[in-house]
Amino acid sequence: MHGGLNRLTRAMAENVEVELNQTVTSVEEGDSVVTVKTPTRLYTARQVIITAPPLVASLIQFSPPLRPEFAEFIETYRPTGRAHYFTMTFPSPFWRQRGKSGQIIHTNPQGPVVWLTTFDVGSPTMCGS
Repeated sequence: MHGGLNRLTRAMAENVEVELNQTVTSVEEGDSVVTVKTPTRLYTARQVIITAPPLVASLIQFSPPLRPEFAEFIETYRPTGRAHYFTMTFPSPFWRQRGKSGQIIHTNPQGPVVWLTTFDVGSPTMCGS
């Protein structure tokens, strides 16, 4: 994406209130409002987007409780290593000029798992890990 992925998140946040660095302790869904509690504040909204990693989400109390499959995933998730992600843009999609799709997945029982994919989002973009 021209201008980087940060441009997308900034555009999404333009018309909503965004609070950063708040430790959420609970999320309670009522009939027409959601209440988000932190140690120092209460926030209410019609809708809430939570973007917490599973280990952080496991520290949040949800009411009503999450569906069983989500709750189980959050409670049992454990990271199995490190991941490094990258995004690159290029002047032209050189992989197509060489007859390649731009899609790679490589797995090995001893690790690492490597993936690479391309997107048509204005500038030719390659993402991977």
